[in-house]
Amino acid sequence: MEHISRVLAHARRLEDSIESAVQIHFSSVAHRTNRTMRTLTLITALFMPLTLITGIFGMNFDRMPWLREPQGFWWSLGLMGAVVVVLAAVWALGRRLEQS
Repeated sequence: MEHISRVLAHARRLEDSIESAVQIHFSSVAHRTNRTMRTLTLITALFMPLTLITGIFGMNFDRMPWLREPQGFWWSLGLMGAVVVVLAAVWALGRRLEQS
């Protein structure tokens, strides 16, 4: 009977150790998923305004700013680049403030 109780106690300790290992694994997977979601959110945040600008310039209107101008393409490209730079700077600043 004593041998059976020792074996049961040992089995319970092993079960606790296995459960701890599984919880550590789940935590690691959740952390990796969070990093992936953060990256996808950043990509979405950078490209959403660009999609909006492209959609507006893709409309079939006769009177639109920069549409008939020779430098209109470059102005819109510069605007898109400026939007990306500003959003990336805001993201980097927020990340730096989050870490401190």
